[in-house]
Amino acid sequence: MIRSTAPRPILGTKGRRLNTPEALSPIAEWARNTTRHDDVRIVHQPSLGALADVTRNHILSAENVNCVIITSPSADLLTPTAIDRDIPFTKDERFDHILSRETYGADLDLLVSKIPPSDTRTNLSMSLKSLAGEFFAAFDQYDLLQATIEHVSFVPCPRWHVDKVDVRLVCTFLGRGTLLVANQGVRRSPWGTRLTVSNKGFNVDESVAFETSPGEAALMKGESWPGNKGLAVVHRSPDDAGEYGRRLLFKLDGIRHVTDGKSTFVTHYNDLPLSPCGCGQVH
Repeated sequence: MIRSTAPRPILGTKGRRLNTPEALSPIAEWARNTTRHDDVRIVHQPSLGALADVTRNHILSAENVNCVIITSPSADLLTPTAIDRDIPFTKDERFDHILSRETYGADLDLLVSKIPPSDTRTNLSMSLKSLAGEFFAAFDQYDLLQATIEHVSFVPCPRWHVDKVDVRLVCTFLGRGTLLVANQGVRRSPWGTRLTVSNKGFNVDESVAFETSPGEAALMKGESWPGNKGLAVVHRSPDDAGEYGRRLLFKLDGIRHVTDGKSTFVTHYNDLPLSPCGCGQVH
């Protein structure tokens, strides 16, 4: 009997081959990035106006930065008290819309039209337009953005995780903010999402984690950012919504194509498909 000398494939779960060039590529990238993992940091900037300069000066694009914290415009006008007074809560909702580089102002007007008219809504609209405008200015590779407003009484994802996107901006205007931790406070496994469900493979020193304040925007590099596998900023939702019993958040994702057109739609969280962690978000 003649035995084959060809190497046998290494099989993972569901019979996937793990020693093919296609499979080894992300593993090799993850292994390479572990050598500089603890040097990747979060940068704080004083104002939104610095966002485009931050990116143009390659601070965010630098290999040793995975998140930039900035203050959104109109933060002094969008106080939690004003939002709580002028933007009533009726049910858990999420509003989504595709923003075009050419028409993002009008696109956001349509998005916020779901909120009752008030000076607070006007200030919120101005703030969102400034965030979207600076995002477009900072990242010329995107002509479209996915914009999301979440108005919820619960926390969608209280587990430590990373986002499987290129880059995401998250800003909380009411309620508790996003918890983030620099890479020095994280130990992660390349197989974490399969081995553990409770923390998605991240061992986090929560004593070094911090929480964004109302009006602070976190611009986060995700796992899909070129060369960033195994380095994306680890974060999670807070344990509770905060003193107002609800959270008002704004998110921006850079997208390269769209399949649902430009129509605004409202999603009730009971109708959302579940992600692996059960929050309905893209991780």
